[in-house]
Amino acid sequence: MSRIYRYTTIILVFVAFCLAAPQKAAAQDKHFTQFYASPLTLNPAMTGNFEGRYRVGAIYRDQWRKVLDNPIRSYAMAGDFRFAARKKQVRKDAVGLGLMFFNDKVSVIDFNTTQIAISLAYHKALDVNDRQFLSPWVPGWCHAAECQL
Repeated sequence: MSRIYRYTTIILVFVAFCLAAPQKAAAQDKHFTQFYASPLTLNPAMTGNFEGRYRVGAIYRDQWRKVLDNPIRSYAMAGDFRFAARKKQVRKDAVGLGLMFFNDKVSVIDFNTTQIAISLAYHKALDVNDRQFLSPWVPGWCHAAECQL
C-alpha cells in the first residue's frame, strides 16, 4: 500500500506543479532576413562568443512598405563584452555579459512589442586547441506587449 501511496503522491505533486506553473505563450517571434547579423537575438548563449573584447550591433527591418502606409517595423540593438574567466589559465575559458533591446511595431493593428534582455554566458573550452566550447547562459529579460483597439 505504501508504494501506491508514494506513486500517487508523486503524480499529484507533478500535476499540481504543472497546473500552478505560470504559462507563457509568445505568438510573435523576431524575424530578420539576415538573422546571423544579430547573434544575441538568434541565441543568447552566444554572448561573449567572439574574438575580441566587445561587440556592438544593430539590425532593422520593415515589411510591406509598398502596400501599407505605415509598414511593419522591427529593430534590435545589442552589445556584449568578453572577459577572461581566470588570469592564469591554460585554456581560453571566458565569461560574456550582454544587453539587447528589441522593438517590433505592427501599425495595422496597433500592436507593439518591446523586449530588453540581459544575458550572462560562460564559455568552457572542451579541447586542447580551444576550438570547441560549451556555453551555458543565464537569461534576464523584461518583456512588454501593447495592443490598442
